[in-house]
Amino acid sequence: MKKLLLSAFTAVTLCLSCAAQAQESYVKFGVGQGHYKMDGLDSNKTGVSLAFGQSLSENWGYEIGYMHFGKWAGSQTVGTVTDKVSFRTQSLYAAAVGTLPLNEYFSLFGKLGVAANYTQGDFSSVDTALPANNFKASDSETKYKPMAGIGAAYHFDKQIAATIEYQYFGKVSGDLKIDAWTVGLKYGF
Repeated sequence: MKKLLLSAFTAVTLCLSCAAQAQESYVKFGVGQGHYKMDGLDSNKTGVSLAFGQSLSENWGYEIGYMHFGKWAGSQTVGTVTDKVSFRTQSLYAAAVGTLPLNEYFSLFGKLGVAANYTQGDFSSVDTALPANNFKASDSETKYKPMAGIGAAYHFDKQIAATIEYQYFGKVSGDLKIDAWTVGLKYGF
């Protein structure tokens, strides 16, 4: 996880240093629901996103971003045994962005890219009748997967816009799939 956060920080720092020379750059912050889905599991958690992008023309650009999907945790007790599991997923992505301006206030956009998805799972089993059977385990995995997103923006002026966006990141660990809906603010400079 530290490596992923260091990579995200480095990428954002490099992009911001390049942004000083770019004319159509932006920073976007979003909050919404990170969605975890797997057999028997379908849960929404509060997610946050941060992205830097640059428009290369009116219709094309790129974006580098970070998405944290929140922490999902669950437990089940059968007799004297309580099993607990939790997942935390973060993604760092780079994507090409296509924009379709509808008028001076509204635009639609789509993006397609690749994401480094880091998932950490923690597992424990506690047996109050037989403490010798208790165990804890933790595992993490990073998978590189295609990602895609669609969204819409309402432009208050040339610098500030409100966005709504859906992003799909695919399978991140075993059969665990993640996606997210976010609403946010975009600031152009």
